[in-house]
Amino acid sequence: MRMISKPAEMVLSASSLVQYKHNLALSAMQNVSPRGPAVATRLAAIRRYREAWAFSTLQLTAGPLACFIAQHDAQLCRLQFIPFVGSLIGLLAGSELKLWCAPSPIRGLEAKTWSWGLRTLALEPQQGVVDLSRGVAVVCGIGTVDPRDPECHVLALCSSGNVTHHPMAARPVLSINAPQKHVYELALRGDMFSVTFDDAFTGTVTQLYNWREGMLMKEFTAPSTDWVHHSVLLDDRTLIISSSNHLRVHVLDYAGDHSSTVPPTVAPAYILRLPGDDYSCTTVMQMTCNESSAAADRAGLFQPDPDATLLSIRFGVTCNVFHTCHHGTRRWREYFLFIPRLTLLSRLKSTKPAPAGQSTELQWEEWSDEASVLLRVRHDAFTADTLLRTSFLGSRFALAIDSLQEDPPPYVRHIDVYIFDAHLNARPDGPECDRAREHASRYFNFGPTDDDSRAGGSCFPAARVSLPYRLLHKEFVSEERDQRVFFESTRVVMLDDGVALLRENNDPVAMQNIVTSCCMFSV
Repeated sequence: MRMISKPAEMVLSASSLVQYKHNLALSAMQNVSPRGPAVATRLAAIRRYREAWAFSTLQLTAGPLACFIAQHDAQLCRLQFIPFVGSLIGLLAGSELKLWCAPSPIRGLEAKTWSWGLRTLALEPQQGVVDLSRGVAVVCGIGTVDPRDPECHVLALCSSGNVTHHPMAARPVLSINAPQKHVYELALRGDMFSVTFDDAFTGTVTQLYNWREGMLMKEFTAPSTDWVHHSVLLDDRTLIISSSNHLRVHVLDYAGDHSSTVPPTVAPAYILRLPGDDYSCTTVMQMTCNESSAAADRAGLFQPDPDATLLSIRFGVTCNVFHTCHHGTRRWREYFLFIPRLTLLSRLKSTKPAPAGQSTELQWEEWSDEASVLLRVRHDAFTADTLLRTSFLGSRFALAIDSLQEDPPPYVRHIDVYIFDAHLNARPDGPECDRAREHASRYFNFGPTDDDSRAGGSCFPAARVSLPYRLLHKEFVSEERDQRVFFESTRVVMLDDGVALLRENNDPVAMQNIVTSCCMFSV
């Protein structure tokens, strides 16, 4: 009996660890450290965390962010939203930039705020990107003293909550030669970050920098006759830039270490074709690869797995085009493609490279069909007062339908929030997921329809799902009697443990959007 019971005892004693790792995989999470609370404590926490997402029990609360906003409002300090790529919310409070991280009671995390005084640096921030795991942020904006060119500041986020210029950056302040004085896209991976802006003479420009060395490594220019381009870093060696009807994948080849001061050789190694035919026009409207990260001093019991990060592409296809692309016509369709970053990288590495100086071309079906989600937006369900809001982070993305009822008061603002969690270990089953999908089918197609073939023949791709996902539906309804509600908009921000809805009011005097309130759906 002892010989039989001892292995059984070992299995039972190890079962908590096995179950813990199993639940981590199902939630696209990873363990932080073997030290800390016992496995049983972590197992109970990850189960509660997973159940909150799986059974759609995210709680609607005003939350600590609302208190943060109310506190500044009481001090007559207006807050402006600053777009940030990363696991936080950027707010401009007077002459200070506040970077706010949400709390997570289940993961054992309190709210955290980093503050950076802008007055001494004379910067008007436009947007930023952050890697909390490395304590690095890049903030770009216009200098208030010398507004000739935008500036990008490389910052260190200290555990004390202070923000300083990064001590490891050779040039913590970089001047960006952007004629339009506006940087509209940032990406950060390791020591590399990219900046994208418009140039009225040359077109869209993407510059790739090594922030440690303070060096411009490479510049990519798109023709001014082309559509606005978007760019993302899949890793610190792979840059994707969108173009009409295709994506260009540039691979950086370093002579030595990638932190070397010697600029890498860069070639468009791959061309990824977008759907369509010779008589169609496909334009990328949005492209992100927003990786979730956690600061070393607030990792919690477990944290999102960066390997589950999705590449998200929002694009439109116009069929039967002879001169220009016309959005909004019956020959136009809008889509969202979500594909795991590692899946695409693996697909590229397994593809035989072309001879030197040439690019390997992959057709739409060759690179997008494996483990991905392709949704089509049903614009026939939208009215003039309906807007589609989006936000992406890690393996999750939020698509929100924001509508305002303009009948006599009270005015009703209705927001349907659909939160997708798509990764290889997701469990798509369950009545909550089925109900959410049925509700979302009012606005999105999850599979092929007869309408596609009637309108564009083989030009339009059919919506399809080959990557497991879970879907949550959350609803927010508010009644307003003040006509100022017509000057307000709602911003949706995906966070590690939920989604935040920030209401902004347009101040016609200051010509600014002011954050007035906030609510959150969170675990």
